[in-house]
Amino acid sequence: MTRTLPALAASATLAFLMPAQAQQQQCAPRQVVADALGKHGERVIQRGLVNDHMLEVWRADDGGFTIVVTRPDKIACAIASGRSMHPVPPATSEDKS
Repeated sequence: MTRTLPALAASATLAFLMPAQAQQQQCAPRQVVADALGKHGERVIQRGLVNDHMLEVWRADDGGFTIVVTRPDKIACAIASGRSMHPVPPATSEDKS
């Protein structure tokens, strides 16, 4: 059950962020997506697995970012993009109370 919750949350997030038609228009082979993001100065800052899909956060120095999900067949879909992404310091014990 624990492993299913992240997958469900990710699926719900993906569905909420972009309509299916827009998702289809934002998909391409992963290398094509990576090259395009690189040309915009974005690089991967976080990567993780959601079941058999790879989720990545790409970020440029100016704060622009893109969230990409790559399927097992190496087709990558940009599911969200925005601006003003900035690092958040780790929580301290005081923050948890």
